[in-house]
Amino acid sequence: MPAPPDRFGEADRNPALIPLAIGDSYTGVTAAMAICATLLHRERTGEDQYVEATLVDSWFHMAQVNVPRVSLRGEAAFPVRAGRCTRTAAPLEISVIRTRNTSR
Repeated sequence: MPAPPDRFGEADRNPALIPLAIGDSYTGVTAAMAICATLLHRERTGEDQYVEATLVDSWFHMAQVNVPRVSLRGEAAFPVRAGRCTRTAAPLEISVIRTRNTSR
């Protein structure tokens, strides 16, 4: 199954290079949230907890929406690069949103 970075970029071009470590950043944010929740739990109950954050789990979570789709439908359900548009999140294929001009 394609990894999350394979989905970045325009459909008719090679995958786009994202100039940051998405998996590392995502794992760090996830770990920070887990630490905050653990500290709150300890303050309320006095109990300690174990926090674990792995890059593999983070990458899987980012691709998890595709796991059941590909498992059930095979290669036909592989995610494709679609530039700014995606089939699994909003806005769906909306490139321009027109709003009323409020500068008058």
